[in-house]
Amino acid sequence: MRDSEIAIDMKNPNFPIGGTESDPDSGKRKRGEIDDIPKIDIGGEIAKIDSSMGEEKETREVKAFEDRYDIIYPYQRRLMFEDEDFNMRDYVSSDDDEMLEGMERVPYDRKVVLEYISQVRDSFGFDVDARIPYWMRQGIFYFIPIRLSRPGPGDLDYVNDAANIAIREINLDLKNETSFELVEVAKAVITYAPFDLLFLTLAVKKVEEAKTETIRAIVYHPVCQPWELHQWMLVKPDATQA
Repeated sequence: MRDSEIAIDMKNPNFPIGGTESDPDSGKRKRGEIDDIPKIDIGGEIAKIDSSMGEEKETREVKAFEDRYDIIYPYQRRLMFEDEDFNMRDYVSSDDDEMLEGMERVPYDRKVVLEYISQVRDSFGFDVDARIPYWMRQGIFYFIPIRLSRPGPGDLDYVNDAANIAIREINLDLKNETSFELVEVAKAVITYAPFDLLFLTLAVKKVEEAKTETIRAIVYHPVCQPWELHQWMLVKPDATQA
């Protein structure tokens, strides 16, 4: 392998998707038998976040998103999957029955994988709609677009709860100098490992104004804890045009 390439550890096909080893559905999710967003009881989280309203907080607004999670940096260099002569079957161990079975059910598609890599690299994980095979969701391949037009059970509630909390926290950052309200969630990309993060693209408008603007936000959901807004940015109109 050339020094300019990054090798990806995909030797553990049992890495849980959307949970931990104790999640009884993690294996099903990995095999593609289910592909939904884990339902988490967050009904009281908006109320819980009130405890921070009286505290002086450092703003979460950024001028450029920071890779605090070390999940973007691999894409900043050439990946071995981008080599013309890369063959996935040569890469997978011959005794890795689960991976081989996955490849039989959903074959490796180089075009889709290259599109996925390009989208993550160019958009910091926000503008990803390429869906890689479920058996590749390990190593660095953990950005999963949520199909808002065809949501799974609980998807919309999950995403909308996170978006509303993000807007609430953004307004706190702005100290009520400007107040935004959510129009819609335009895009949502989730990562399950190593962090439960939502990369949200939100259509918003200022209160009592008609003009729609775009905010991007990274929201973290620690296990059994309220959502946490980590970073957000009001983006220029051309930054999200496809």
